[in-house]
Amino acid sequence: ANQDKKYEAVRFECAKFSAATKAKVAECAYLQEAVNAKVHETNEFAEQFNDAARATEQNCKKACAEYKECRAKTVAAYLKVVGPCEADNAYGSGGDCVKNREADRKSEWEATQIIS
Repeated sequence: ANQDKKYEAVRFECAKFSAATKAKVAECAYLQEAVNAKVHETNEFAEQFNDAARATEQNCKKACAEYKECRAKTVAAYLKVVGPCEADNAYGSGGDCVKNREADRKSEWEATQIIS
């Protein structure tokens, strides 16, 4: 009878321990699920950020290409107006370029008036 009581007490302790263990396992599973959800959410944010960064990079490349194209056209138009003397600081070399300086400046001035 005494042995039965001891056995019953041990069985009861084991049952309590098993229940507590099951509760902890369930809690761990819940926490793991929450962590997984946060990891998934973070990965989605990272993907959105990377997509936005790629889009920004593409937009910058496009804007840069447009600027370079526009600048090339503008420089070409400018050199047509002022003539080859303006290129490569040719006035310093003297000759016909110095004679043409006044005419170049007048053409340049007129060109700026047309633009505005």
